[in-house]
Amino acid sequence: MMSSPQSGKSNERVLMTVLPGDDVTSTVISSKISVGSLSTSALPKLGFGLVQSDPPSGGTVGVVRVTRAGHLILREIAPTKPDKKRKTNISNKVLAQSVSNFFVRTPSSRRYTPRSSEAVLGVIESKNAEHYIVNIFGQHPAVLPALAFDGATKRNRPHLNVGHLVYARVVDDGGPDDAADPVLSCAGDGTAGSGTSGFGGSRKDWMTGEGTYGGLVGGAFGRLPIEVATELIWNPRSPVLEALAGIKRPVSSGNEEEESRANMPFEIAVGHNGTIWVNAHTPSEIVLILNAINNSEVLTPQQVHGMVKALTENIMSYKDM
Repeated sequence: MMSSPQSGKSNERVLMTVLPGDDVTSTVISSKISVGSLSTSALPKLGFGLVQSDPPSGGTVGVVRVTRAGHLILREIAPTKPDKKRKTNISNKVLAQSVSNFFVRTPSSRRYTPRSSEAVLGVIESKNAEHYIVNIFGQHPAVLPALAFDGATKRNRPHLNVGHLVYARVVDDGGPDDAADPVLSCAGDGTAGSGTSGFGGSRKDWMTGEGTYGGLVGGAFGRLPIEVATELIWNPRSPVLEALAGIKRPVSSGNEEEESRANMPFEIAVGHNGTIWVNAHTPSEIVLILNAINNSEVLTPQQVHGMVKALTENIMSYKDM
């Protein structure tokens, strides 16, 4: 969940307005994609709001259909030059695997409709020996089984209380008519870092605190328009996260090695249900990050960088910075 956005530029184009069920296979295949300096004849990476079926017998490409109403967006990544001063730069090869070329941008909304495999943040509303009831800000509350954690047993399992915040993934969305309550899980399926577009997460025993999902301690929780949250999830080079990653914390020791690590570290967890959790070194830094992300919704990338700079200069005056 640690954020480490990188520098680089992307170009987005609105291709068309789409509705759930629309077949956009021909549009996706015919569009010329530029991902850094790479060119590929393979099907571009699909993002939020798009699914691809298995190829038919004898075919090479499955049908690409829309699952959410909105605008079909094509994102192209501009070539980047290696920066020796920043060892964390993402290579063009990695970008081709991590940045979605096509996705659906939905109108700003805070009402969430669960979809299987999506990551969500929720608040524990009630509990019993078998499960937790979690508010995920949708039409129905979700059910989180008490043993749905990696390594959990009846004798050794997490004990979450009412009001606690939990990061989980949807394993059952309640059916096509949302007739049943969604079911969550905090157990990973081991797909983290595998290059897949899912949100299965890493498999780490819940006692280690190193898993992708589970209860969240400290930090601050907030709500976002679902469109903003989706952009943060699917675009690892989001302008606002990129700007925040470039903030320098004041260092007075004169130690060059310490100054080189002076970027403001922070943790962030974003849910498809329009939720966000942020943790940082000080309360002022948490406030800065939340305000910057909320303010970025209607700003251009250039305006985002200016806004983050202004917020930083203002908040740096607080004593706890």
